[in-house]
Amino acid sequence: MTTIEDRFRREEVTLFDGRVPVLFVPANLGVYCLTAEAARALRLVREGCSSDMAAQTLGCTAETVRAFLGHTMEILEEDQKNIDLPAPRTLKSGGKLPQLVFMVNNFCNLKCRYCYEHENVFTEPPTTMPKDLAKAAIETMSDIFSEIERIMFIGGEPALCEDILDFICEQATAIAQKKGQPPPAFCMISNGTKFTPTLADTVARFRIQITFSVDGPPVVHDQLRVHHDNSPSFVTISQNIQRYRELDVAPVAIECTVTSVHREAQLSISSLLDYFGREFGVDEAHVAVAGLSADSPLNPGQEGGAYHLEFAEAAAASVERLINRMMGRTTQGAAMDLVTAMLRRLKSRRGSVQMCPAGTTQLVVDSAGDIYPCWMFAGDKTYRIGNIASVDGEATLNSPVLQRIYANSKANNEDCRVCYARHLCNACLGNNRIATGAIEKMSPAFCNTVRAIAQQTIVGYAEASHNAEVRKYIASGRQMRDLEASGCDAVAST
Repeated sequence: MTTIEDRFRREEVTLFDGRVPVLFVPANLGVYCLTAEAARALRLVREGCSSDMAAQTLGCTAETVRAFLGHTMEILEEDQKNIDLPAPRTLKSGGKLPQLVFMVNNFCNLKCRYCYEHENVFTEPPTTMPKDLAKAAIETMSDIFSEIERIMFIGGEPALCEDILDFICEQATAIAQKKGQPPPAFCMISNGTKFTPTLADTVARFRIQITFSVDGPPVVHDQLRVHHDNSPSFVTISQNIQRYRELDVAPVAIECTVTSVHREAQLSISSLLDYFGREFGVDEAHVAVAGLSADSPLNPGQEGGAYHLEFAEAAAASVERLINRMMGRTTQGAAMDLVTAMLRRLKSRRGSVQMCPAGTTQLVVDSAGDIYPCWMFAGDKTYRIGNIASVDGEATLNSPVLQRIYANSKANNEDCRVCYARHLCNACLGNNRIATGAIEKMSPAFCNTVRAIAQQTIVGYAEASHNAEVRKYIASGRQMRDLEASGCDAVAST
């Protein structure tokens, strides 16, 4: 006979401590606030205690413990009916392509110390994507897919080839109009060192959203992101960010790559977020660790646990900032964009089933016309899908490279399928390849960091939702920007 205790021991749940103890259900992103006594009861039962033994420890009756377990199990079982996980996405002929990436050149005016492209892309002769190749890529992808939702520009450094950026925007817009569709959105990742009037005109006309690579204040940025003559880049970038802001086409976005240089300068993740909010006025920033081998001297993860605690601390501060901002309170500093994404997933109960966009929601065309699932694979022929000159729609989308990516879903990956953070996580196949040598093998350092961020996000979400003022706000149905206020699903207690 299966007892209620047995059922709880088999259930995939995780208990977190905090000001409000939290029960988390990874399968459906259920978050439940508990009393301290309820949390103790669940821990005892999951550790092997019977209801009688748990009751003795808690100083209550066994009937009280069993009633609590039964009530909580009813809530969990009812919630299982509301699982809304999307199916893993694959690219199919005739479907939409969420993102087409143009790697418009393979050269850069900076020589960032941690850049992975030194090992592949930058080893080839400098090349700018020819206009006829760009036109062929747009036409071919528009034939394969019913719609291209967004076009991204990267390099090298895409701002060094402003003519091809303008050409691609014009061609993609014209083809979309011919098909009776809205034009794709345009975005670009740039080092921010070049922003000419010509480029500014293209950015303004096509409303190109730019993410600027800034690694923090000059004390670290100018050690890592230097020109080929070793001159610093921060001042120029800062000025160009202001020029971009004045165009008022899209919010400024910042991405930061963390290395051991940040640790040496005693700049924590939290202090970086404070700095980006103060210096550039951004509400959130993308902060990620450089994709480096474990033995690289620039890898900040070599110092172990303290590194993950920094991300946990920054995640806790980010949740507080997001909740405060959502409720109209004044708050300083930026939040981690990963925390924002996790909060949205907890609110919507729609988890992330993809590893990352590579080959599932995006394709990349490099300056020679080669097609890859991600720019981090560019130059590595192992991950080359084909070339735009010889694309055979359905066959290309059924290539061995994409089939390998599809097979490596979170449900199939041996590391992901047992991880409580799997439906909150944004993994990176490119970083897997660099850190472990295979896209299927997760980096332990990366996973530990994500779990630290996820735990703080879940606990912070629960604690905020447990607050009476926040619950009142939730009941009003108001929202700020596109992050809704939300409460937990239930409050269970003994």
